[in-house]
Amino acid sequence: MHTTNTRFKLAYDFADKTGVSLFLTGKAGTGKTTLLQQLKVNSRKKIAITAPTGIAAMHAGGTTLHSFLQLPIQPYLSNYEHPNGLQVGITKAQFLSNLRMNKDKITLIRELELLVIDEVSMVRCDLFEAASDALKFIRKNNQPFGGLPVLLLGDLFQLPPVVIEHEMAIIEEVYKGKYFFDAPVYKELNPIYIELNHIYRQEDDKFKDLLNAIRVNTLLPEHKTILGSLLRQKNQEAITLTTHNRVADELNRAALNQLSEKLFHFHAEVQGDFSEKSFPTEATLSLKKGAKVMFVKNDTSGEKRYYNGMLATIDDINEDLIIVRTTDKQIKIELEKEKWKNIRYSLNKETSEIDEEETGSFTQFPIRLAWAITIHKSQGLTFENINIDAGSSFASGQVYVALSRCRSLDGISLLTPIQGEQILVDERVVDFHQKQVDEDLLEAMLEEAAYNYSVTKLLSAIKFHQVDLWIQQFTYAWHETLIEKYEAANALFLQLKNASSHLHLTGEKFLIQLNQLLSSKENDLITERILKAKQYFSYYLFDELIKPIQSFQDSIAKAKRVKLLNADLNKLINDLWKKLNAIQYLTFGNEELPITYINRNQPINKERKKVEKGATYKESLNLYLQGKNIQMIAAERGLSTTTIEGHLSRYIATGEINIHDFLTEEALTEIASHIKEDEAALQPLYAALNGKFSFGQLRMAMAHLKPHLQ
Repeated sequence: MHTTNTRFKLAYDFADKTGVSLFLTGKAGTGKTTLLQQLKVNSRKKIAITAPTGIAAMHAGGTTLHSFLQLPIQPYLSNYEHPNGLQVGITKAQFLSNLRMNKDKITLIRELELLVIDEVSMVRCDLFEAASDALKFIRKNNQPFGGLPVLLLGDLFQLPPVVIEHEMAIIEEVYKGKYFFDAPVYKELNPIYIELNHIYRQEDDKFKDLLNAIRVNTLLPEHKTILGSLLRQKNQEAITLTTHNRVADELNRAALNQLSEKLFHFHAEVQGDFSEKSFPTEATLSLKKGAKVMFVKNDTSGEKRYYNGMLATIDDINEDLIIVRTTDKQIKIELEKEKWKNIRYSLNKETSEIDEEETGSFTQFPIRLAWAITIHKSQGLTFENINIDAGSSFASGQVYVALSRCRSLDGISLLTPIQGEQILVDERVVDFHQKQVDEDLLEAMLEEAAYNYSVTKLLSAIKFHQVDLWIQQFTYAWHETLIEKYEAANALFLQLKNASSHLHLTGEKFLIQLNQLLSSKENDLITERILKAKQYFSYYLFDELIKPIQSFQDSIAKAKRVKLLNADLNKLINDLWKKLNAIQYLTFGNEELPITYINRNQPINKERKKVEKGATYKESLNLYLQGKNIQMIAAERGLSTTTIEGHLSRYIATGEINIHDFLTEEALTEIASHIKEDEAALQPLYAALNGKFSFGQLRMAMAHLKPHLQ
């Protein structure tokens, strides 16, 4: 993760640790895709990743929004009725009445914790509205997107939604615009807006300034002078970006024909459900020695020999072999075919995790001819050298996308002049982007949102009424019908009833105590109680409910007529594990808490280890006394720095750690001057100091100052 990029970290934490929706935008090369990939790998949330097109979905590692929610192809009118009864598009009633999903898909969507819509700038307003209506219907929740938090990723200054000409009139009439933010539900959703502003792709400030000017169409004379200086002869070693597929195909075909080498054809293997529109390269690659190609996939071998967008030249070729030489490092690579998967999400009934199910695949060498490609296909790629033919630009953002593909001005050769008329920018997009929120305010919003989300999850996890109901329904269904092993089964049912009833009552008592603690804002005490609760309830579920069922199943393994009983017992165990996992991963606020590890596959007779009271705090103290700083301790323990600061605050209060290791006397005086009498909350103090000190620093200061203020 870009740990030094504050906005990147804030965006990640909002997506991972809160239940709010987020629109994450930023200029080309600012790390939006990196954040998505890290979220996919590291987050514990149940996430579905979608995109508006098959190619975008492949790049994001997800599925199309259309297929995931069965969205209509024709314009979606929602509750709109066309004047004079003209039948154009599909209404909400028509759409929902034809929505057909199996039970597993419905369960998956109801258990999702985050929906990602990548390249949201290309999502039409009516499809955005339809997605929300579908989720409201499936999740039986009338909040925007059925109450499911949504992470929107994209840059509206890049490529816009495609609207077929004959559909534009109805889209404009119903929604007053074509962008996703024109959908009525967007205003209801009201996502937090974060714009990443650190550009990693380009380092030249002059180039960055030019790109910014083109992005919002504010060209000054000096910018036009720079563009004029880029008009130069075609770089024969570089790829050409052009506006139309037809032009790119003609350039590639002509260049290939000029090579006198033998032509070879390589056919893709397509299996299952994989739309031709989503093919990452040609189904039949026609190649010769000397042909210029571009990789269309990152190296999956782990050797990082190539990446999506890297250029190369065919160095050797026959019916069974392709060897390329990379343009930048002149390294030879023998190619192997790669596989692209069409993904469908499914819910793993055993682990309750979201699995990616392969419904189709496309297997081909990971390259395409690359004397030329369209600007549209170049989105998301990076090149060292490019030729740009943008004289026929027809959509907003095309010139910006083309120029921003290159790392430096030196690598750009303009083949046609770029004047003001080629730089198309929608003023509505410019107006929409005037929303950046101050980072200090975002920090405070994150703290509050993470707190509220963790409390909601906490209160839900500790409610055991549903567990009690599962047991009652199960024992009632089997009490009269089981024949063999009746006495053993009856004993199990009685044990489960008693255990679930005790669990339910204990949970209710704990919730009463917890609500009292939450109102007191005694966060350290709350954290301690949550840790104890995680230990107690996790092991109670495992020891008193799951283990007895597993032992009983072992005892009837050779009995007759128990197939249906075992199936029901397995479903019950899966439900209990789902509840147990929810408890194991509980957090509090923006802090990670140690996980109560109970491995599903561990032996039934595994002994429970009792955790010493306060052990997690003492472990942080011991590491600090060994000379390790907060960041090192956090990394070693796999916890956040905020959590470690909270641990060490305890020992500042006891005098075991010197506050001046972290704050100067001047800083303490300043903080003390803003502390109001009987005010223990950190957020007002943070705001009063204008975010000058972190929440961790304030927590340490409060621990030190509290005795002196009484």
